[in-house]
Amino acid sequence: PLLKNTLCLTKGKQAFVSQHIGDLEHLEAYGFFRETSLHLQDILQVRPVAVVHDLHPDFLSTAYARETGLPCLPLQHHFAHIHAVLAENGHCGPAIGLALDGVGLGDDGTLWGGEALLVDTRQARHERLARFSQIMLPGGDAATREPWRLARSFLHALGLEAPGDRPWPWLAEHAAADKVVAQVLQRRLNSPLSSSCGRLFDAVSAMLGLCLRISYEGQAAIRLEAMQDMSEKGVYTCPVMEYDQIAELDTLTLFAQVHAQWRDGESPSRISRRFHLGLIDGLTRLCLILAAKRSCATVALSGGVMQNLTLAAELPRSLAAHGLTVLTHRDLPPSDACISLGQAAYGRIVLQP
Repeated sequence: PLLKNTLCLTKGKQAFVSQHIGDLEHLEAYGFFRETSLHLQDILQVRPVAVVHDLHPDFLSTAYARETGLPCLPLQHHFAHIHAVLAENGHCGPAIGLALDGVGLGDDGTLWGGEALLVDTRQARHERLARFSQIMLPGGDAATREPWRLARSFLHALGLEAPGDRPWPWLAEHAAADKVVAQVLQRRLNSPLSSSCGRLFDAVSAMLGLCLRISYEGQAAIRLEAMQDMSEKGVYTCPVMEYDQIAELDTLTLFAQVHAQWRDGESPSRISRRFHLGLIDGLTRLCLILAAKRSCATVALSGGVMQNLTLAAELPRSLAAHGLTVLTHRDLPPSDACISLGQAAYGRIVLQP
């Protein structure tokens, strides 16, 4: 909600989402955000009774919520994503939500972004059911700007600290920085844990040498998707690991296959397609396991990664082919621009008599 901000006010059974406001760290955008809040109240002739905001304490939208003097209801970023898609589809009751996203602060202090969540709109009940494999983000935000750092983190998690016969794609330009990142990972310095789906795509793109440094949001993932050989039928394995408290989609094993085939000289176009198909297969199996355990056959899809056309087309089809009911966004994008609707929908559930 910091970079793709919108506002949402409700009136009766209707929700009114503002235009895209954008990055609130720009003074003009933040000023317009405040103006938009007052303008919507005036034209709708409503006065809010509560404000729902993100868990992240440093977001300007969170600070604004606290300044209003109204009761504040915090809601974790990815639960808001799922509430948004459920609200768009008028769904009432429990649903399994797949939040395939960049990063958002989780209620356990780690950075979420590849999550399977249970959301029950009748009881305002939330539960994290599964996550992607957690990896470190060396340098924090720097890892988002330089995807090679993410590939390096996955390799570190696999116990690979030096390349074999084939040099890693980033060493020609970033050899010195690579040594520093290796030390940062070994010492776990400024390297928050994340289960982000978006960062997985970035890491694979960098491992294939497609994008080592980004100049616009989503660049690494866009190049990775565009590279696919659509005639390829191979599918990488993406196991589901079941633990006592939470399940895990083993995306580390998925990345290991990407690395192994890159090392053996396989074409990036085939690797990319096998990666996409492997992730879709793993997500489908994960949802089937969770649906059986929770007696819930409805799956809601949201998050910025759902702007990937391959996932947007093929993941719902795969889920539906196995008998699951799939809910997707219809009026709003799956990116963070939908967050305000999810927050507003949650607020109404909490405040209803």
